[in-house]
Amino acid sequence: MLGDAVRLNSVYIDYSRYAMQIERYLEFFDRSQMLLLTSEGLRFSRGETIRSVLAFIGVDEDETIGNLDEEFYRTEDRPAYGRILGSTRRMLKERFPRAVGLWRGRFLPPWLKKRLGRPVRSASSLSEVTMSGATKEMISRELVEDVQRLRAHLRGEFDGWGIA
Repeated sequence: MLGDAVRLNSVYIDYSRYAMQIERYLEFFDRSQMLLLTSEGLRFSRGETIRSVLAFIGVDEDETIGNLDEEFYRTEDRPAYGRILGSTRRMLKERFPRAVGLWRGRFLPPWLKKRLGRPVRSASSLSEVTMSGATKEMISRELVEDVQRLRAHLRGEFDGWGIA
């Protein structure tokens, strides 16, 4: 099922072409104006990564920032919607795109949000999702050139996910 979706819709691969996306910005901005970070850096070396951001934008990198240890907007904390409620929500978002606060639940009391949504599967159960070896090979083959270029853009801070 996952393999079919990836093969039939190139958008799944294209969202992972990070070098291609960076190179589009490089057509208009000098590389020195861009700070490229990895999600791994933000997750596992948050303090060091934030200090590099502060230095990049010219703020004292020794500035104290609270709650660096806290993770926000974690997948397992977000609601997931059933098929009917989810499709209704998507349809309403398409027809009324300016009602953003409504779609994010800003106007709903917490008890109602909790009742309408169900917890997303925990990170441990998400890691149980598997894909076939053929699908992994196809994705690697599709992304190898982009990942090689991405490694050059990240200047040695990136292992290439084992693809390149």
